[in-house]
Amino acid sequence: MGEDGDDLYLDELIYETNLTNQDIGNKMRELGISSTDDIIADSAEPKSIQELFQMGFNVYPAIKGADSIRNGIDLMKRYKLKITRRSKNIIRELRHYCWKRDKDGNSLNVPIDKYNHAIDAIRYVVLNKKYKRKKRITKVTRFKL
Repeated sequence: MGEDGDDLYLDELIYETNLTNQDIGNKMRELGISSTDDIIADSAEPKSIQELFQMGFNVYPAIKGADSIRNGIDLMKRYKLKITRRSKNIIRELRHYCWKRDKDGNSLNVPIDKYNHAIDAIRYVVLNKKYKRKKRITKVTRFKL
């Protein structure tokens, strides 16, 4: 993920299930992710965060807070999303992401818990880099749209 002005660049590198933390660490090394790259992980997985940190990755938990889903989505909407062609799962999730509806079909402003794994990861970075920690998202250097 990278930021340049109002553009947020997204490049899907790993999107798999059933990986051990060792598998994740190995894949990140193969992709050239280094100890200086910031990795924001789901705070619901503290043991995984600690394990990846012990492998030498700069990983820390996402600070979520109250109403973090809506706040994170609102922050994401401030950007023009630039997504690489190979980011098939991000594209699929963004196309299918939707909000719950009441019996009359009116939006409830509550997202459904589906098509959101990559979106959650994006939301964690945006919330933690731009909102909670007040840091700039790293400038894009290796994206090919």
